[in-house]
Amino acid sequence: MKEKLSFQNPKSFLVVFFTLLLFSSNLLADTDCGHITGLEFSNGHETVMLKDHEVYNINDLPEHFYINLNVDGYSQSARFIVKNLDTGSTYNITENLLPYTFPAGNASWHLGLGTF
Repeated sequence: MKEKLSFQNPKSFLVVFFTLLLFSSNLLADTDCGHITGLEFSNGHETVMLKDHEVYNINDLPEHFYINLNVDGYSQSARFIVKNLDTGSTYNITENLLPYTFPAGNASWHLGLGTF
């Protein structure tokens, strides 16, 4: 004889629903989210790898560049926070589709010059 869940009582449904929700959330929490392997200035054809604490001359970068985030492993999104240290302006985007780029969608850099 097969057992089946009864949802005739609304309270029992909520208990089952929240139990399943908590169970699935715990499964997702253990998922490897991937690793950042590097950042690069790119236009899709040329690239210059970003190095921590380096200074880049705009004339030495690919024309119409964007910043590309390279990841290894399973990932669903990436969040970029870019701050212009000269003006204090902060730009914040989340990319949900590969490739993860700033500005979003492989658009050209449009934040001007400055220390970022």
